[in-house]
Amino acid sequence: MKSSLINPIGTSPMVVTEMVKFFLTEYKKPITDVVILATNNENVLSGAYMAGSALKVNYPKIRVHYEFLTSSDVRDFKDIINLVDRIGEIVKNERNNHNVDNVYLNVSGGRKVESIILSNFSQLLKIDEVWAVVNLNIQNYNIEYERYKDELVNFRNGENIEYYKKNSDKFDPIFFPDSDLSFFEIPSIKLSRDDLNLLKTLLKGIDLEDSNIPEYKIGAFIASGLLGNNKKRSVPTELGEVIMKYL
Repeated sequence: MKSSLINPIGTSPMVVTEMVKFFLTEYKKPITDVVILATNNENVLSGAYMAGSALKVNYPKIRVHYEFLTSSDVRDFKDIINLVDRIGEIVKNERNNHNVDNVYLNVSGGRKVESIILSNFSQLLKIDEVWAVVNLNIQNYNIEYERYKDELVNFRNGENIEYYKKNSDKFDPIFFPDSDLSFFEIPSIKLSRDDLNLLKTLLKGIDLEDSNIPEYKIGAFIASGLLGNNKKRSVPTELGEVIMKYL
């Protein structure tokens, strides 16, 4: 069975490697593919390649895929649309082109608003579980982080496997710490199969006047921002159109 772990990251790429180690050694779930989703910020990109190098040295059988966001943060509703669409594309690519059976999302490295949005829409994007990791020792984390920042220059142009190998005794404690980490799954409310099928139908657009669909169900999808407030016909919003692509 193949599984993919998707990781939006900022300036703390260690959350990627920490989560992979947890899944393989404690959670006992196989991870065959890792997606590192970075912004175009120079330090974020370098950190992404450093984390990818750490994975390839320590878990050479795992396939690492790099994906990129054009925006560094969610600043308005358009950014929400773009983020949901981008994650939907990545999940679809992992399932269809890399043939993974399960998709997990690690929201520890992204911005808070990103984490909220993606956790909220996880089921509609066909994400199976959402996870987070927290470092409980902030003082130690800050020390390790400063050490890591000084090495970014060596990963400016991409992965640097040989350099990581030569310095693995220094890098591994940063990317694969043994303690002071708390891992937890973030609960999300799940729709039933019937409700998902109903949502698909409504997003395609149907005549509501001749339907027997309870108003409270239509109202719930309107309140969720997926349908426009039209009493005669179901009309998807811009967000609803994006979700429809991945249901």
